[in-house]
Amino acid sequence: MVRKYPKAKWEEWEVEFFPAPFRPPTPASYVLVFLWKGDKTLLSYIPERGWCIPGGKVKTNEDSRDAAIREAYEETGAKIADIQFMGSYKLSKNGEVRWADVYTSKITELDEIPEGSEATNRGFYSLEEIPHVYFAWNPLFEILFLESFEKLK
Repeated sequence: MVRKYPKAKWEEWEVEFFPAPFRPPTPASYVLVFLWKGDKTLLSYIPERGWCIPGGKVKTNEDSRDAAIREAYEETGAKIADIQFMGSYKLSKNGEVRWADVYTSKITELDEIPEGSEATNRGFYSLEEIPHVYFAWNPLFEILFLESFEKLK
């Protein structure tokens, strides 16, 4: 059975999720990664956003998987393993389309948040706690947090 994912809004962007094995028609501009240690996810605190999963721009000549590994470390100090592609977000506004690849991963080590990071804090949260702290909670994110956890079992 193919799951239907609800659309969401993020700032002025309309967000749709396309699950793996789907790959976007153009390389992803952004990447996001769900980080798990046991049954808790690691969120970073970005002052402009609040509590969120690590993510950011994919650099020129960088693979989105490598960007996910880099962003996880830059925003939380997490070293990760068992990284798995979940699918892609299609972000649309005023006829403009951007893609963001989405990964999930286990944390193997946790260093301090690197100096110069845009993140000012980090914290572990259970699936029950996330809706109360996440900066832009919606039904799509609720499904993806649960799927990201289940995918790593």
